[in-house]
Amino acid sequence: MTIIRLDQRCSPLAMKAIATLPESNLHHCEYELRHPLGIYTNAIREICLAFNASLTALSTLEEEYNIDRKNSTFKSILKIHKDLLYRLREFIDDCYLVLQGISPVNGKYYPKTIFSNQYLSKIKFPGFKSFERKIAFYKNNYVGAIVNSIKHKHRKLRGIYFYGKDNAQIFIPGYYVEGVSKKGRLAPCRSVHQDENSAFSFNRDIKLHIWYFFLIDEALSDAINAAKTTWNIRENAQTENIEQFDLSNLLEKISALPHQFYDDEQLKPTVRIEQNDRGYELEYPYKKGIRALPENMGIISMPIVDMTVPSIALPYFKR
Repeated sequence: MTIIRLDQRCSPLAMKAIATLPESNLHHCEYELRHPLGIYTNAIREICLAFNASLTALSTLEEEYNIDRKNSTFKSILKIHKDLLYRLREFIDDCYLVLQGISPVNGKYYPKTIFSNQYLSKIKFPGFKSFERKIAFYKNNYVGAIVNSIKHKHRKLRGIYFYGKDNAQIFIPGYYVEGVSKKGRLAPCRSVHQDENSAFSFNRDIKLHIWYFFLIDEALSDAINAAKTTWNIRENAQTENIEQFDLSNLLEKISALPHQFYDDEQLKPTVRIEQNDRGYELEYPYKKGIRALPENMGIISMPIVDMTVPSIALPYFKR
């Protein structure tokens, strides 16, 4: 169990860690990079916009379904949610650039080492191994796997939703990354999903993404502070000029998403988001409060086929 503790504003921890770095310890201009605080501020702003856009699209889809059982905005939410996934993967790269921007130039590896993460590894940036270890699953097996599949393998996000046949209030939309099975059938991608009978409900997916966002922010803060200690950097006391982000409203919206997930997700942990006197707590893994689905459920999936597709293996359908 891991708990991330935030203040009442849910302010990103790394903002202060960057802002207290003296200008004399910044080297971003030598790398032709933007100021580290500018990189991180833009990254946070874009991610907040993407999260809110996805939540708004989800609310619109749910309202439409509740009114007349239609799903005409599903295509829109898939496009908007894909943008969120891209922003989150780019956020990791932005963190690398922040760390590079505070690293003295090492002529042995720069400029011939193109990728920032490889450069940081070669120069043995203080705390970098720990940073990579903390974000490894999310980067390699979750958001990174999804984004790389879309960008480099011509895979698509396809919509799916569960609905209650006897209870019109039950509506659980989500998506899966479409791949091709060993038999040539269109099916959930094996390099993203645990198997071909799996998908991501937005209810669980969005909670996990906000958890990993704050986990990465905390890991970045730890890496910067490790560099301050190793390089004997004396912090600036003044941080009044940094942009003050208040993510509490975003966290409230995400915490309100119901713990109602797909069949295979019922066995997986989710995220607890809770407010207390000091601020907010995010806990993962968390298994309490997950609602069991009623027996009489319907499933709608939205593949796109053509004459080259021999057959389809839709998730959660009997085969």
